[in-house]
Amino acid sequence: MLQEIKCEHFNEKTIKFKNGLNVVLGDNHASNSIGKSTLLAIIDFIFGGSTYVVNNSGSIKQFGIHNFYFYFLFDDGSYYFKMDTNKEFVYKCDKEYKLLEVDPLTYDEYIVFLKTHYNLTHINLKFRQMVTTYSRIWGKGNDFVSKPLKNFANDSDKENIENLLKLFNFYNKIEKVNEELKNENENRKIFNKASKYNFVKKINLTKYKNNITEKRFLDSEFQNLKSNIVGHVKDVTSIVNTEILTLNYEKEKIEDLLNLYNNKLKRIKLNLENKSYIKSKNLLKLKDFFPNVNMDKLENIEEFHNGISKILRNELKKSEKDIDKKIYEIKTQIDEINLKIKKFYNVDDNTQVIFDKLYKLSIQLNNIDSENMTYTERKEVDKNIIDLKNKLSDKIKVIYDDIELLINNEMSKINTVIYKNNNSPIFRITTTGNYTLETVSDTGTGKSYNNLLMFDLTILTKTDLSFIIHDSFLYKNIQVQSIEKLITIYNNFDKQIFISIDEIEKYSKETKDILEKKHIIKLSNNQTLFTTNWGND
Repeated sequence: MLQEIKCEHFNEKTIKFKNGLNVVLGDNHASNSIGKSTLLAIIDFIFGGSTYVVNNSGSIKQFGIHNFYFYFLFDDGSYYFKMDTNKEFVYKCDKEYKLLEVDPLTYDEYIVFLKTHYNLTHINLKFRQMVTTYSRIWGKGNDFVSKPLKNFANDSDKENIENLLKLFNFYNKIEKVNEELKNENENRKIFNKASKYNFVKKINLTKYKNNITEKRFLDSEFQNLKSNIVGHVKDVTSIVNTEILTLNYEKEKIEDLLNLYNNKLKRIKLNLENKSYIKSKNLLKLKDFFPNVNMDKLENIEEFHNGISKILRNELKKSEKDIDKKIYEIKTQIDEINLKIKKFYNVDDNTQVIFDKLYKLSIQLNNIDSENMTYTERKEVDKNIIDLKNKLSDKIKVIYDDIELLINNEMSKINTVIYKNNNSPIFRITTTGNYTLETVSDTGTGKSYNNLLMFDLTILTKTDLSFIIHDSFLYKNIQVQSIEKLITIYNNFDKQIFISIDEIEKYSKETKDILEKKHIIKLSNNQTLFTTNWGND
C-alpha cells in the first residue's frame, strides 16, 4: 500500500500514510484554497489518475513540470518511484530516491505493476477502471448520487454494470456465452456482407423449398444421363433430336412474335406515308361552287387537322423506333437458337452432347446446393443468436439478483449503524442493464450523498477494490451525527481510505480523536499544501 509522497514544493516535504483511514484535515473555518482537494488529486495521480494534471493548472503554471517521489509497501517488499507531471515514465529508485540504472516503466507498465502488486490480476479490468469510480474528488465530476458507477455524464449504464460485474468477479460466469454470442454476430455480419457484394445469393424460404423440388427433378435427369453413359447409350440421336425439336419449337414461337411486330411496323409505315389532307388551293376551288361559304372557318379547320396530323406523325415515328428495336432483339434471339441447332447438327460425337448436358446439370445442382446451404447456415446462426441471447439473459438475471442482494444487504447494515432505521438505499439493476441508487422515502440532498458514500464503502467491503477517496464537499449536506457514524465505519477498515474534512470542532470527542489520530496533514490559511499559494483548494 502507499507509504509516502515527497515533493520539493510541499510545505511538509514528506507526507506519510497509514493503513486504513488517512485524513487530510482542514481548519475550523472551512477555508478553501489551502490544498485539501489538491492533495487527494495528487494521491489519485500516484495511482495513475489524471485529475491533478488536468484540473490543477495552477500548480503546473506555478512550478512547471514537477516531480513526486513515493513508495509502496507490498508483500514482496518496498518499491520506490519518481514520476513527473508529464506522466510519460515512472522511474525506479532506491530508498534514498536515487534513480536506479534500469529502464523506466512506461505509464501503462506502471499501471500493470499496481494491478499485479495489489493482487488484482484475476479481475478482468484495468487498474484505473477499478479505482477511478470510487475516487471522488472535487472537480473530477463523478459524484452522481443516483448513478454511483458513472465517471462521466455520458457513460452508459450497460458499460457501468459490466465493469461492476467484473469487479465482483462475476463476469466470468457469462464471459463464455458473451464470446459465443459475439462470434455468432460476426458470422451474421459475414453473411450479410457476402450477400451485399453478391458473393453468395440470399434466398427466402419459398425459394429454398422450390430449390428442393427442382433439385429432385434435376437429380433424376442427372442420374438417367449417367446411366445412359455407363450403358453406352444407343439412342443418343434421340436425345439430340429432342433438344433440336425443343429449340425449333422455341424458335417458331419467337418467329410468330417477329411476324406480329413486322405487321405492326408495316401499318405504321403506311400511316406515315399517307399525307392526305385538304390543301388551301382546293379550298379556293370550293368557293367557285359555293360563293357564300365561310372561308375563315374552313381555314381554321384545316389548321386544326394539320396540327393533329403532326402530333400523330410524331407518335407514329416513336412507335416505329420502338418496334425496330424490338425486332432487332427478336432476330438476335433467333440467331442464337440457330447457332445452338447448328451445333447439334455438326456434333462429331453425339455422346459429347450428353457430357455437355451433364456438365450443365452439375452446375445447376451445385448452385442449388450452395444457395440452400447458405440459407440453412444463416438460419442456424440466427437460431444460435436467439438461443445465446436467451441463455445470456437468464444468467445475467441471476447475477444481477446476486449483486443486488450483496450490495443492498451490506448497505442496510451500514445504514443501520448510521441512522438506526430501515430507510436504507436500494440499488436496482433492470433486465436491460440500467440501474439506480435511491431511497424511496427520503430524496434529500444529505441522504443522497450519504447513500453514495455507503455505496462506496459497500464496494470496498464486498470486492477486492484497493482503496477509496472521499473529498470534503461530499459531507457538506450530511448531518453531523451521520458523519460521525461514517468516520467510525471508515476507521474500522484495514484497506486505505483517503478523506479530507474540516470544521472538526463540531464533532464529538470520539470522532475528533479518530480524525486527529488518523490525520496525515493539517492544512489552513497559514499552512497550505504548497510553499506558494495561488488559490489551490
